[in-house]
Order: sequence, then structure tokens, then C-alpha cells
Amino acid sequence: MARQRGLTQKELSKLLELECYTMISGVENGNNRVPPEALVSWAKALRVNPSEFAKRLLSHYEPRYFEAIFGK
Repeated sequence: MARQRGLTQKELSKLLELECYTMISGVENGNNRVPPEALVSWAKALRVNPSEFAKRLLSHYEPRYFEAIFGK
């Protein structure tokens, strides 16, 4: 996620004002989720549309909900 945007995990964690970059690693590895209250901040830091970012997260976190709402 961060690398695709030309950012290191440490750089992204600074943009998001996180205390440590392990949260980024956890999200990328599927061990953590982007907190809902931080979704817009993460999208902006990654330079992506917040709505598209939310859809992508939903498709990974809750694929059945995503399919029910948006179809395949």
C-alpha cells in the first residue's frame, strides 16, 4: 500500500501522525485494520479517493457485504 504510492511505512506513519510504523505493517499484512475514524486521513496520505479507498477496504475486510452492496 505505502510502497505503491512511493512511501515507506515510516513516511506514511509520520503523515498519519502515528507513534510507530508497525500499525502500517499490520494493515499491510492483514493483522490490523484501518480504523474507521482514520479512513479519510489514510486515503489522503495515500493520495487516493476516500470513497474508493473505503470500497477497497470493504472488499478485503468484508467481501460478502461488498458483494451484497456492489455486486462482483
